[in-house]
Amino acid sequence: MIGGIAGVVTAVRELPPESTQQAVGYPSLFLLVALGALVPVVPTGAIVSSAAVVAFHQSSPFSLLFVFLVASFAACLGDTALYWLGQRGSAPATARGGSPRCGPG
Repeated sequence: MIGGIAGVVTAVRELPPESTQQAVGYPSLFLLVALGALVPVVPTGAIVSSAAVVAFHQSSPFSLLFVFLVASFAACLGDTALYWLGQRGSAPATARGGSPRCGPG
């Protein structure tokens, strides 16, 4: 048990600096949230919550604001891309004389 705690303490001491965490964290957050907007199986709520917890413990006062802005922009961009894909896919259906709605009627 003591070896496990010592290993955790050693791992925490060897964390990369905040600048490296931010340089990797914000682009990763953006990509994962944008992917979550396109593929609804990706748990974006857990990703954004985890990023917010990490940002809260940073020394920069605007880290939490940056997480909110990056996640909001990525979600908006992902939703726009999904809307564009849906519009692009419905054009051939209406050109063939089909209904743009799903289902009977």
